[in-house]
Amino acid sequence: MKRLAISAALCASAFAQPKYDLLLQGGHVIDAKNRISAVRDVAIKDGKIAAVTANTVPSSAKQVVDVSGKLVLPGLIDTHGHVFQYVTGRFGLDADLVGVHSGVTTLIDQGGPFPYPDKDGSTFGNFEGLLPDHPRGYYAEYTVVTPGSSDRGARRIITGDGGEYYWTEDHYASFARIARRQT
Repeated sequence: MKRLAISAALCASAFAQPKYDLLLQGGHVIDAKNRISAVRDVAIKDGKIAAVTANTVPSSAKQVVDVSGKLVLPGLIDTHGHVFQYVTGRFGLDADLVGVHSGVTTLIDQGGPFPYPDKDGSTFGNFEGLLPDHPRGYYAEYTVVTPGSSDRGARRIITGDGGEYYWTEDHYASFARIARRQT
């Protein structure tokens, strides 16, 4: 009876469906949010990143693509945009205003570069008490350059460890939550 159970388990595993749809194998993964910069495999299931691991078994995916020697940036989609003030004639846009008010937070998501690297990403204390209460260190702040200002200006994006983003244009006197599309 025991032999029959083991045989059945082995047969079932031999015919098991692959766990992932696609496996990007052996690329140099750069993921600033999760502090990864190393050779890794990226597994994708149902159009979403399912795993980032050191050695994923190739048979666990329907399709395997060897990306050795290539950069892989999971979750990062075309980090540049053609938004320039005064460059495209009368149709130019202030990139900071367009980006923030559209909920574009790519710079934060990709880990920089930031205009004030010694300040951006630092702990936001929420001393005003206007954001939901969380332990110190939960929130971080990032500068949104204010045109014409000789210093950091009043505009910031505040991020929370839970993935939430808030916008303030009046140096923490008020906040608006940035609606972000989840992928």
